[in-house]
Amino acid sequence: MKNLPLILLLAALCSEIYSQQWIQQVLPAPVRPLYSVNAVDANVVWTCGELGTVLYTSNGGANWFSVGGGALGNNTAYSIAGFGGSTAICAVNNAQYGYIFRTSNAGLNWTLAYSQQNGFINAVKVLSSSIAYASGNPVAGRWLILRTTNGGITFDTTSRRLVQSGGEMGWPNSMEVNGSNIWLGSNNFRIYRSTNGGITWSFATIISQNTYAITFNGTNGYAV
Repeated sequence: MKNLPLILLLAALCSEIYSQQWIQQVLPAPVRPLYSVNAVDANVVWTCGELGTVLYTSNGGANWFSVGGGALGNNTAYSIAGFGGSTAICAVNNAQYGYIFRTSNAGLNWTLAYSQQNGFINAVKVLSSSIAYASGNPVAGRWLILRTTNGGITFDTTSRRLVQSGGEMGWPNSMEVNGSNIWLGSNNFRIYRSTNGGITWSFATIISQNTYAITFNGTNGYAV
């Protein structure tokens, strides 16, 4: 499933009195629709989008560099997350496959970390310098729930099972990870939750059919 593109990339600056100023960023041409952005720290930010677009800054947005293409081809990149410094993972999809690619040199080269035929990888989330999670639409009646413990070099689905209900699917970037807790949005009036890193799951029934995004701030969670 696709969600609406983020056409303009913006940076927020917070003053001492908590007012905000949003400044449109100058991006390298050609500017294409973007679907995901991840700020690793005050300096390193990644964003990705259509036709294998990946953009990277290491100086807080003063300069952006186009680091996609290559192994990503012209496939659509829907979600990206950085481990820190120059290492990141990116969820890339086309009509036949869902992929997770990894770079360890700020996008100079991308290597394939995971692929799933007839799959669609919705989200990647980094938890620590070595651990990250990914989720994807169900394949053969089972949601794709993946975990890496080696900084995205390989991903494992062992013991992480979430059975599909009916024909439900997910939405790009509709996943949140906090410690061993994972929340996953769907198009089936459900928000799924795991408290043990994706090994077992429960769900809450909500009034909205689609959950496009989820975020948690301590014990408080928000979904749209």
